[in-house]
Amino acid sequence: MKPILIHLHLYYKDMLTEMLSYIGNISKYDYDLYVTVVEYDKDIEKQIKAFNDKAHIIQVANRGFDVWPFVKVLQCVNLDDYSYVIKIHTKRDMFIGASVNCHDVSGSAHRKLLLDFMSSESKFNKCMKSFKKKANLGMVSNYRLIVSEEPWNQECYDNSVKFVEQLGYSSAKFAYIAGTMFMVRAKLLHPLLSLNLKEEYFAPSERDIKSLAHDMERFLGHIIVAQGYNIDDCITPPSKRKGPYTPPNLIFRILHFIYSKKITKNNKMLIKFCKIPIYSKKL
Repeated sequence: MKPILIHLHLYYKDMLTEMLSYIGNISKYDYDLYVTVVEYDKDIEKQIKAFNDKAHIIQVANRGFDVWPFVKVLQCVNLDDYSYVIKIHTKRDMFIGASVNCHDVSGSAHRKLLLDFMSSESKFNKCMKSFKKKANLGMVSNYRLIVSEEPWNQECYDNSVKFVEQLGYSSAKFAYIAGTMFMVRAKLLHPLLSLNLKEEYFAPSERDIKSLAHDMERFLGHIIVAQGYNIDDCITPPSKRKGPYTPPNLIFRILHFIYSKKITKNNKMLIKFCKIPIYSKKL
């Protein structure tokens, strides 16, 4: 087997130790580690090099959230040198009431679900066995985060369709991972490189702003199924998967509609009642 390419986009530097602990779970496998940062930090570099002295650290513009840095890394390597690619990034806790597919992802739940496939050595081994056993398995994530119908932004979906069809594929099948952390067969990312994306195409990263990065979030999964491969959960047995409309999750969504609290891009705490802002405070 060829090495694994691991890309970590380290935007929140204080989460480095946590992210390295996940990467440590696959230490028995041969991999190349690329870490992207938006600003140089000598202490961070020292910590990364202490973990893996062969790690590549690349400074990138704060554009396109975690997507442009991922594209940048892929443009710096030869995909054919790798069997698989792992894409992960730092992700803050979600606001109270956040959900995907009617599953609660508030707090640290979203980040933990995204990283579930590499949260232990045994889980990652299961992923590797699944890739070797199932020829049509293209991408891995937790089933709760695999979206097959666009629930949030029709424009992002439409743009994904355009990119897929531009490359000559059928856009009939659609799926993606909400949160853009995954493990994927390296060869399936060649269409992404065919788009010849550039830094200036991506808007500066700002929370809650829809942009090319959000289109690419859809495209990264869309292009996998367009090539005839599946996106699946290799960890959770089908018998243990909870349905998307279980009563606790419905209640959770109702409560979120009534009351929600979030931190805005301007570092303000914003509280809403029935989606109407009723209180804000500068943190």
